[in-house]
Amino acid sequence: MNTQPSAIRSTLCAISFLLFNSQNTAIMRIRTLTIIGVILSIICILIIANSIEQEDTNAASMYLVVFPVPSCIVVVLNGLFLSLLKKRKSRLVKITGSMFPVVVLSLLSLKESLTFGGIDGNLVFVVQVGAIAVEVTNLLWIINVLKAKTCCF
Repeated sequence: MNTQPSAIRSTLCAISFLLFNSQNTAIMRIRTLTIIGVILSIICILIIANSIEQEDTNAASMYLVVFPVPSCIVVVLNGLFLSLLKKRKSRLVKITGSMFPVVVLSLLSLKESLTFGGIDGNLVFVVQVGAIAVEVTNLLWIINVLKAKTCCF
């Protein structure tokens, strides 16, 4: 007897209930999604840095010194953008608008070099980490926009 799909479904339903069915305001939901994005960006930094440095923990931990602040800035800017989209009436505008940062970050991550004046170093790693965190965060937000009153997983 395989109970794994129902366990996964009930876990997703519980997470959805905790995230999106609270009595808090819309800003609290955006704040929660921003916190999830920050946590995801730090996890992505660890995973991608570990694969780049071929399991060298010391070199991979150096990424945690340099890259969390810029990647968290990207996630916070996405949260501000989602709070602006929250004020729109149309679901279609909300969904297509939430895909805009994902497309921009995905296109920027395809470049070999991304440098700006006054910033030393290549920002492609920050864009890649930010793209992953923003994609997951915006997917959760789209689920929130499309969800019904009951859990539908």
